[in-house]
Amino acid sequence: MARPEVKVYKVATELLGDYDMGSLSQRIELQKAFYLFQRYVANLNYHFNWYIYGPYSPSLTRALVSIEDEKDTIAEEAAVLNLKEQARTRISRLKQAMEQAPTGLKRVQWLELLASVSFLQKHQLKSTPEKIHTQLRKEKPDFTTDQIDQAFEVLSTLAN
Repeated sequence: MARPEVKVYKVATELLGDYDMGSLSQRIELQKAFYLFQRYVANLNYHFNWYIYGPYSPSLTRALVSIEDEKDTIAEEAAVLNLKEQARTRISRLKQAMEQAPTGLKRVQWLELLASVSFLQKHQLKSTPEKIHTQLRKEKPDFTTDQIDQAFEVLSTLAN
């Protein structure tokens, strides 16, 4: 059984390739990609709360920071960790979704929007798309109605 840090590293590199914990935008991307991974691929038991940029997991941040201390060893362990075919298929679909950013949005913004919509869909019982739109437009006014609509559309393909 692989250590949790090895699984985290494997998922991070599968979804985002090499990453830099020194970059705020990369840390945001890691948090949002992991949230989406847990929601649509496999649960690694990291708990996410709502924060400034949407879903955030303090325990995931601790795991990512601890990886930095022994990255070479963890990378070697992750290299021999094989993913099941079903997980590979779902990861491929998730990566495609992550690449469908609307014109004008950077990847970090797109991941923030996808993860935020997904989080609100899951955690706000009886919340309609209209209520989610309203909340996002209030809390994240840089996102347009069309961008939010596109996030709903892309997420619907992952839920199947």
